[in-house]
Amino acid sequence: MRLKKRRPSKSFWLILLFLLAGVNLFSQTLTRPKIGLALSGGGAMGFAHIGALKLLDSLDIPIDYIAGTSMGGIVGAFYAVGFTGDEIEQIAREADWSEMFTDAPARQVLPYFQKQDADKYQFELGIRDFRPVDKGGVIAGQKITLFMTRMVLPYLTVDDFDSLMIPFRCIAVDLTTGTEVVLGRGSLPTAMRATMAVPSVFSPVDWGDSLLVDGGLLNNLPVNAVRAMGADIVIAAMVRNPFKTKEELRTTVDVLSQTFNIFRENKLDSESKLADLLIDCQLDRLNPTDFNTAKVRKIMDSGISAAQAKRDDLTALKQKYNLTRGNPGHVTANNIPDSSLISKITIKGNQTIPATAICSLLGIDEGTIYNPDSLTTGLARLKAMGDYNRIRPAVEMQTDSTVEIRLGLVEDVHAIIRDIEVRGNLQLTDDFILRSLGIVPGEIFSMKRIETQINYLYGLGYFKNVTYMTEPVGQNNIKLILTVTEHTPQKLRIGIRYDNYHNLVAALDFQTTSTFIRGLRIDAEGQFIGLNQFKFKTLYPTRRLKLPFYPFINFTYMEIPTYVYSLNGNKVASYIDRSALFGLGWGFLYKNYWNIESELNYEAVNIKPDIAPDEPIKFYDWKDEVFKLQLSSNIDLLDNAFCPRKGILVQASFEHTFPQIGRHANYNRLKLSGDFYKSIRRHTFRLSGFYGYANMWDGFTNRFVYLGGPETFVGVEYDQLAGAEMTVLRSDYAYEIFNNLQVNAIGNVALGFRNQFLAPGVGAQNLLGYGVGVKYHSPVGPISLIISRGDKSVFRPGTQRSVLYFKAGFLF
Repeated sequence: MRLKKRRPSKSFWLILLFLLAGVNLFSQTLTRPKIGLALSGGGAMGFAHIGALKLLDSLDIPIDYIAGTSMGGIVGAFYAVGFTGDEIEQIAREADWSEMFTDAPARQVLPYFQKQDADKYQFELGIRDFRPVDKGGVIAGQKITLFMTRMVLPYLTVDDFDSLMIPFRCIAVDLTTGTEVVLGRGSLPTAMRATMAVPSVFSPVDWGDSLLVDGGLLNNLPVNAVRAMGADIVIAAMVRNPFKTKEELRTTVDVLSQTFNIFRENKLDSESKLADLLIDCQLDRLNPTDFNTAKVRKIMDSGISAAQAKRDDLTALKQKYNLTRGNPGHVTANNIPDSSLISKITIKGNQTIPATAICSLLGIDEGTIYNPDSLTTGLARLKAMGDYNRIRPAVEMQTDSTVEIRLGLVEDVHAIIRDIEVRGNLQLTDDFILRSLGIVPGEIFSMKRIETQINYLYGLGYFKNVTYMTEPVGQNNIKLILTVTEHTPQKLRIGIRYDNYHNLVAALDFQTTSTFIRGLRIDAEGQFIGLNQFKFKTLYPTRRLKLPFYPFINFTYMEIPTYVYSLNGNKVASYIDRSALFGLGWGFLYKNYWNIESELNYEAVNIKPDIAPDEPIKFYDWKDEVFKLQLSSNIDLLDNAFCPRKGILVQASFEHTFPQIGRHANYNRLKLSGDFYKSIRRHTFRLSGFYGYANMWDGFTNRFVYLGGPETFVGVEYDQLAGAEMTVLRSDYAYEIFNNLQVNAIGNVALGFRNQFLAPGVGAQNLLGYGVGVKYHSPVGPISLIISRGDKSVFRPGTQRSVLYFKAGFLF
């Protein structure tokens, strides 16, 4: 049977026509495959990724998407905002990473009160609901967050990471749910901080309802994230180090590190198989914690070698798909037709100058004919303006007849701050925070000044983190947005020290910012065991005046063992210096280093000495009530409170009693001192001077001028120089053998020392002392040992003796 041949229906011809048209359209818009880059985590080992970036730059291979975890996320973010591999290498080589991974700002930039508190205690805990809490990690991340903010400054206003020069993602893990979080929106510096928040090392990052930590826990090589962004081909770079041998696993830290490494390696193996091209950098004897400058450079050099091993594979990929980034300098009439239209112009990184104004300056517009010479001329005009630190142009064919021009900018911001907004504060008011910040609307934006003031605000001790971002509010005008995370209002600090005078002394300090008067600071410290002392001070810092002013209330009770020495230099008496003091006063600060206080106080004294029976000495039981005025001033420019290498410290105090009000003892006491430190490489020099004078009437008092000990005068016992007047000159030299170990030599002289109360009829004496010592900077504070020589008797010089000083811990 012969079948009848059917003619195609009209529907068939319509479908065929549509398909043919689609094929023609596809041929016109067919573009190269999209290239993605995935960078693994690995702590300091992540600096090896810079080698891969430098190779991609040299081969001119375009990257359309990038994702990273932990340090891979940090390096990837820098690349995504327009830094080249060479520029990222320069950043990595110049940055002090060891310093950056500490929280406290340099002592020189701390507010005055925080300078006095810095490094006084070994342990600190927050208090919430009468229970101790810590910050969730050893490092809160303040410095590294400010650093990342500085690096991505032109993109602080970007909320969508697809709007970066290269669309970007970084990986974190939500502690509250245990799930992976791919960060593609929000604050870029905060996202960078979250992806590297290694649990227990860095405190977690608040992100909406989530609490984020390092993404390496679940996805250490985010190939899948790059594919989800749209990548057709994924280049992955990963870093790893070999397992430690049995002999190398010596400590608990080694075992813990190896345990994490096993988990990490297994994850890397499975994730790396998803990539199309893998750059595998093996780092022998280098670890995630190797952030010192020399090892960072070794890691980068290893990364460069690992990347070069894949040069042939990357070159083949480039040739197969004819890959090029299309920089105007490389694009010629041979590969872009003369009649090509500009279909799209993308400008990223401009903060205060609108995109329309930039296009006008460049002389380009969508829908016009592309001319590479005109674009080059326009770029020269844009550079000549001086408003941009970096300009990254790129031109790429979109169809057979259209091109896209992309322009990445890093603007040198000279905008005016029109408004300042505070976010995240729950306890402290906006007004208090802004007054403490010291920046006001109308100022010209200065990144250096903003960081300085943020460090000052952070140093006040109210906040876990203080960060900022900007938001354009018209041409050449921005809003400054300050985001704070407050500490718990209360914190508890614990300290321990030992010396061969008071032996073991423990301290417990409670500090709070009152919820009744926001910003009111209350500090209560108790010291016990080797001595008993309680200090209470409350103050309210304010900037309502041009100079920061603060009223305060002060209460002190002490029971401090003290020794009395005979004319021959023997200990002949001891007593408990027991007194209670209550004071009201005010003070003000100039900048963050000069403090002046005036205080009216009442002091009650009760002393009963224990005198050696065979030593006749003029020392009575003594009870007194004293009303006095106390003036003090300090200039503190030291870089470190306990082991200064540079700076100046000047201290002055004056006490005057009111004989019309007080009983028995009335006196004046003046103390002046100055210290100057200068370092040249490993050598540190100190020159210091002191003058003290005490004028007493109406009986005996213990309010002498006291010196003696490793901090004040070597060669005599602690507090042996109890005098009515003295002038001291001192010189110290220290040599730093290692970063945490130094040796020192000391020489001092006391001119005109006298004490007409304990040694009546004895004239003024000149005393000499000298010593040598060693100091070790331990994790729990400095440990120092000094052997000195000096006069046994401060009243009858001539007979020499040796005096040993030993101290361990902080000087709270």
